[in-house]
Amino acid sequence: MENNIENTGFNYLQFGIKALRYWYLLIIGALFGVGIAFYQVRYSVPVYKVDARIMVKDEYTSWGQEFFLPGMELVSTRNRLVNEIGSIRSFPLMRKVIDELPEFKVFYYGIGNIKVTEMYRNSPFKVSFDTIINSRIYNKTYYLKILSDDNYAVGTKNNGDYDWKEQPFRKPINLKGNILNISLNGPFTTPFDANLYSFVINNPDQLAINYQGGLGISLEKEESSILTVSRTGNSIYKEIDFINKFLDVYIGYGLEKNNQIASNVVSFVEEQIDNILDTLILAENKLERFKSRSNKERISLAGEELVPEITKLEKEKIDIEFNIVYYEQLISYIQENDDASGIIVPNFIDRNSVLFSLLVELINQYSVKLDVQNDLTATNEKWILLNKKIEVSKQILVENIRSALMKTKSDLKRVQEGISFIESKMKSVPNAEREFINIQRDYKLNNDLYTYLLTKKAEASIAKGSNVPNAQVLDWATPYRISFVGPIKSKIYGSNILFGLAISSLIVFLLIYFNDRIINKIDLENATNLPTLAVIGHNDQDNDLVVANTPKSMISESFRGLRTNIKYLVEGKERFCVLVTSSIGSEGKTFCCMNLAHAFSLLGKKTIIVGGDLRKPMIYKDFGLKNDCGLSNYLINKTGIQEIIQTTDFENIDIISAGPIPPNPSELLGNKAMEGLLAELKDMYDIVVIDTPPFGMVSDALNLIKYSDVILYVVRQNVTKRNHLNMINEHFEKGEIKNLGIVI
Repeated sequence: MENNIENTGFNYLQFGIKALRYWYLLIIGALFGVGIAFYQVRYSVPVYKVDARIMVKDEYTSWGQEFFLPGMELVSTRNRLVNEIGSIRSFPLMRKVIDELPEFKVFYYGIGNIKVTEMYRNSPFKVSFDTIINSRIYNKTYYLKILSDDNYAVGTKNNGDYDWKEQPFRKPINLKGNILNISLNGPFTTPFDANLYSFVINNPDQLAINYQGGLGISLEKEESSILTVSRTGNSIYKEIDFINKFLDVYIGYGLEKNNQIASNVVSFVEEQIDNILDTLILAENKLERFKSRSNKERISLAGEELVPEITKLEKEKIDIEFNIVYYEQLISYIQENDDASGIIVPNFIDRNSVLFSLLVELINQYSVKLDVQNDLTATNEKWILLNKKIEVSKQILVENIRSALMKTKSDLKRVQEGISFIESKMKSVPNAEREFINIQRDYKLNNDLYTYLLTKKAEASIAKGSNVPNAQVLDWATPYRISFVGPIKSKIYGSNILFGLAISSLIVFLLIYFNDRIINKIDLENATNLPTLAVIGHNDQDNDLVVANTPKSMISESFRGLRTNIKYLVEGKERFCVLVTSSIGSEGKTFCCMNLAHAFSLLGKKTIIVGGDLRKPMIYKDFGLKNDCGLSNYLINKTGIQEIIQTTDFENIDIISAGPIPPNPSELLGNKAMEGLLAELKDMYDIVVIDTPPFGMVSDALNLIKYSDVILYVVRQNVTKRNHLNMINEHFEKGEIKNLGIVI
């Protein structure tokens, strides 16, 4: 016979049924999660979010939309919103904010039994210092106990132990070479030794980096230029102070930057005025001397016709020469510097030209580099790629400027040729008049330029005075703009309960997965092909004679069903022998023997129970009988059959107890005497029920199987292991045992 036992894979329904047996573990897991959640909610420090709103300008701005030199804008800056967001997070700006917040030099904390609470602006003591000499003191936690109004103890914690140093408040203390002053903030009213505090002296650079990374900046709407600046933290007023100081510094930083640009413009114009003034004075003196010497006050008609033409060309020449100087200086600056602070985009460059686009692109790239220079290392891939892009942009831009420079020099040559042509025409004018024309022309050019520069200086000064910030605060950070972030009780309880259930579910899964015991009928069917004749419930009574004492119980009904199935196996025999065995002890063999015998007796069948378990006699106890003389006595020929049969108080039921335990039970059960005894009993009784030792442990039951008509193999829930059935399966498949059934 082939073994048809198969592993059909994971059975979710069967697993769920088994898991229900461990429902209490799921409840324990959920309660465990509730306990963790309660601890977290009770001792977690609340986290709040503070925000403010600013409006950033995102447009080209030009003071007065005028130019301080022909073709050069007075001030022209591009405030792109995307770049502004980057500059807001810049390290220099954040460092300046930290420097202007004296409360951020030292953070104070109150130490509880479990929870540590930050004490911002309400610490009972204050730590002050002028300068930090030894940076090893930064970010190190120092603990402090206030002993009295005059003394305190400060120390560090090593391996759980405090190293205290007592010190008076009036005397400075030296910590790692740094002189600190620790003073009380008013009278100390809390009982001494009742509180433990700590303080941390912050490294301003590290603190700036921390706040740089924790600053939230987001667009209110995609199409707007309104930004929301936010911070999350445990101290509401600490974050409010930071946000407001940050906005104050940011706006002042931008205004200072714009004012610096305007100041540079004014200084440049003043320098040009000083230079042109000397030239103008020389031209004026030269004109006066010529008039005094030649007594000439006006130019002839022929000379007057040439003056406007040559004056126009001279002005054009000045513009072109200025452009040439700009291009040459721009090339030199780009090649020699690695920033865009000195790049000015003049108005003579067409806004739609390639040169203008290249200049703007380079300025933007340098702006990005400035924003990220404190966040990226020199070996960072993004930093290396950004520098490569800048170098490529510089090369392309320089080549484009050189092309523009060549064209501008060509224009200068053309203008110079025009001036030379007019000067050749002036040779027909008398020498004295020609000299007067040249002197008067120089004077007029310098005077017009001087007047123009004075006008632009005034405009630049007015522009500087009317300068406005690049951003405007719409809403400052206030206690009314805070929102609670956490801990959110519902989320904490929910997540921890799920965690507890997950842990308990894992335990249940492992218990079921690694449990190789027979749990239910499905497990039994997966472990053997043997038919199941009956499923007997658990007996909660003190007495094992269930069929006799409670004939209407479910267990009694199960034994009656087993009785019916046995009758089908024996195919109508009126007299037969039933052998009951199992894999190991304590699986219910004796219980099944007694109650099965009672079930047959109720039909009027004369039944006898044979105590074939010579190693562990048990069956006589529930009937209130003795074991002094039994089967073992008969098998060694010390007594006859009538002497070993004991009558019970129940009708149609007799018993042969096992008798005294012999030294060789297996040999006794296999001798001819046992065969003869069973043959006699079959003649005397309708039903013979044999209780045997475990089949999987000794060979006693195997000796008696050949005399039996039906073999019942008892499997007990949560006791019998699946591999215990391997031996009986093997005998059954080989055909060595027939009429075999399982009772679970």
